Amino acid sequence: EMPKLGADAVPALIEVLRAGMTNGEDLNLPVLIPYQIGRPAEPAVPVLCELLEKPGKTSQYYICSALKTARDPKAIPFVRPILKLADMQAATEAAEALEAMGDKDSFEAIAALLPRLQPRRSSSYELEMHDLLKVLHSMDKERAAPIVKRYLEDPAWAASRNFINPGN
Repeated sequence: EMPKLGADAVPALIEVLRAGMTNGEDLNLPVLIPYQIGRPAEPAVPVLCELLEKPGKTSQYYICSALKTARDPKAIPFVRPILKLADMQAATEAAEALEAMGDKDSFEAIAALLPRLQPRRSSSYELEMHDLLKVLHSMDKERAAPIVKRYLEDPAWAASRNFINPGN
């Protein structure tokens, strides 16, 4: 019910997040509330940033999702380190969050994620490749064009070409 309350739910949500952080709880479900609220959840961004730095049992992927919909540029310095994680799902969500926040300075760091993806290793890699190429394309079409072209023309990605195309 909290997402239906929108901005009115945010003060109670912040209390829940703070209490859960103190107790080391899994906050995946509460973190989905600001994700669903979107931009009106912006007052929760500082708490989400704290949680992102010390997630405990909470998925950094979910935290980045919530920060993506809040779109507060103040979260950029907290999200950028997630690009360096081995967890490609979290790194991809961080890239999408940075793009939503208007962070064009992370273009190179996001492009550096692409070589970590291997064709046909799993369908999630195809989805992550698509999402990362789409982020780069959204950030800067001109700079992204040769990168997108390289992957679309790469024979190793031929079976996934239509899917990974950010224009689709």
